[in-house]
Amino acid sequence: MKSICHICSNHVDKNTSCNRCGALVLSSGIGALLIRRFTKNQRLINRLTTNGIITIGEFTAAYEKNHLIKIRSVGRKKLQEFTELYRDINTWLLEWKEQNQNISDTESIAIESVFHENIFNMFREHCIDNEIYTIGDLKGFDFDSLLNIFGFGHGKLQKVRDKYSETISGIKKAETGIDDNSIQAEIMEEYSSLIIEDAFHENIFKLFRRYCEYNNICTIGDLSKFDFSCLMNIPGFGVGKLDKVRSRYKDILSGNWAYDEASSYSAQQSGPLHAHYSLGFIHETNRRLPVDVLTNIGISNQLVCKLRDEGYDNLSELAEEPDHVIKEHIGVRYHKILCKRLGSLRLPLEEFAEHVFETYKDTREYEYYKKRASGQTFQEIADYYELSRERIRQICSKFEQQIMPICCELAFKVIKDQGISYAKEEDIISAIKSRSYDDVLIYNLKNCDRLEFIEFANIFIKKQV
Repeated sequence: MKSICHICSNHVDKNTSCNRCGALVLSSGIGALLIRRFTKNQRLINRLTTNGIITIGEFTAAYEKNHLIKIRSVGRKKLQEFTELYRDINTWLLEWKEQNQNISDTESIAIESVFHENIFNMFREHCIDNEIYTIGDLKGFDFDSLLNIFGFGHGKLQKVRDKYSETISGIKKAETGIDDNSIQAEIMEEYSSLIIEDAFHENIFKLFRRYCEYNNICTIGDLSKFDFSCLMNIPGFGVGKLDKVRSRYKDILSGNWAYDEASSYSAQQSGPLHAHYSLGFIHETNRRLPVDVLTNIGISNQLVCKLRDEGYDNLSELAEEPDHVIKEHIGVRYHKILCKRLGSLRLPLEEFAEHVFETYKDTREYEYYKKRASGQTFQEIADYYELSRERIRQICSKFEQQIMPICCELAFKVIKDQGISYAKEEDIISAIKSRSYDDVLIYNLKNCDRLEFIEFANIFIKKQV
């Protein structure tokens, strides 16, 4: 039975040396495994790499043909090291063949053969460290655990998953003779009646579940012609969440995901008998605020983005989530930071808004924005502070977006408390005790796209979404 040489693509009998390049062609590309999987001697690895010997197939072929003796500066000691490495590799190969007698040729493809591009460098290193040798070893592998690797983001995770799914599809096609469409149709028939809430039960999919419920998408079968890119039109639905939805759907279609009723239920119901809610102190009037407002009270953008990625869109979700779930999503350290710095959210919305203004009042962005609110142009402010007009505009725009959710929610609360569809300018101003922030508050609300300002009547009307 023929196999393909991983060096020159020549067709050669398995477990023999290629008659074109001399590399050992082991079954299903296992010879493509890197030498550094089998030795920690960096000098030895560097010496072989310099001479173009990187894989165990190349090394075995070179050793058996006595080519290693031609390597420059190789003495008796180095040859002894080469011999020990050769024995280690052959010992491992014999053990591997005994343990994987029933494994298919396609499942024994080396990780290095499939994930050979530079984008997979970190994944290959992870496989080496965890003794993952072949595609077959990835069965049951938790790909989401790769996100714990520093520098391994959702983009790289998606590429690894896509490559694995593509390889598995090719394996099934080669082994069964059934094309990809037939495989997908068979899997779709099995999972078509699977309910969306069960397939996408994690918190990260909350917005997607809500969208499906609103648009009467009930089962996986309903997603067969669904355009996932339209999800980007949902407020708060970014590229990260879209990739996770697509990835879950692809896993279902490729047969790499199995529905576990117990885990689906426990994901929402499990936890300690007496769950603790450390963030339950957040005042009721603040719970409609988006998590983005946390940047106003010392929470980093990195942590806010992590909360967003884990499906937390507003403060009510944090307040109503038990500690063990939050810690599982963002880690113990970040949870401690939240508990320590969110104390000001105990205040009612009116007092919290005043606290935020008080925090900013001595900053340069507040000073620039206050001048802008008083009627000065960007150019006038820029000339006064000897900065460019564009820089002043950028600073004011960023500050405006930071405080806008708080100002807007304050206006909505005034409208709701009055029981009418609008609020007068003086009513909103009077919600905050200090008169120092009136100009900033009103100017911000005039620029809010969720409110409409009727100038002749000095009232704000909530726009219908």
